Amino acid sequence: MTTLKTPLNFFIKTVVCTALASILSWAPCGFVVPAQADGTEKTFAVVPFETLGVGSESGCAKRALFAINDEAEWQRVWGVHTQNIADAQSLPKVDFLRQTVIAVLSGERSDGKSLQVGQVVRGTQETVVYFLLSDEKSWLGVAETQTKNDEPQTVRPYVFVAVDKVNSPLRFADIYGAQNICSKCAG
Repeated sequence: MTTLKTPLNFFIKTVVCTALASILSWAPCGFVVPAQADGTEKTFAVVPFETLGVGSESGCAKRALFAINDEAEWQRVWGVHTQNIADAQSLPKVDFLRQTVIAVLSGERSDGKSLQVGQVVRGTQETVVYFLLSDEKSWLGVAETQTKNDEPQTVRPYVFVAVDKVNSPLRFADIYGAQNICSKCAG
């Protein structure tokens, strides 16, 4: 079995695999596919998002995944995220009548990995947030924190994004952790 050389290669192959799957059976990119049983249509669309914050120093030591739909919850989550962080970013403004904030906090890690939301896909039944933990800090836009000879530093990666209001159930999918989803794409 061939291993992927970088998480970026895996991400690209996953996107290609997803595109092929959309053509063959389902469509996450805005296509409409008739259902097999009742003839109804299933529509999937990639949802654009705005990054509100990304980095490697969160006040949250445990893994947490959130879909935030109101100001009070947003203030609570942001408060936990910024606790004990001296130069923490102020609370970003969000219009909760139109938007949902998606938060992915990986918790404390000693592997020095960075975190990124790769894609948000909305379907008729659910919305899926694809995220990625990676060693590719420069690709993710996070400053390098170590050299190859250094031991990995303890980090608490996080990413917050805003998307158009999410009213369907939300599911989080760790892209890098799901390497076996398409064995034909790994070669």
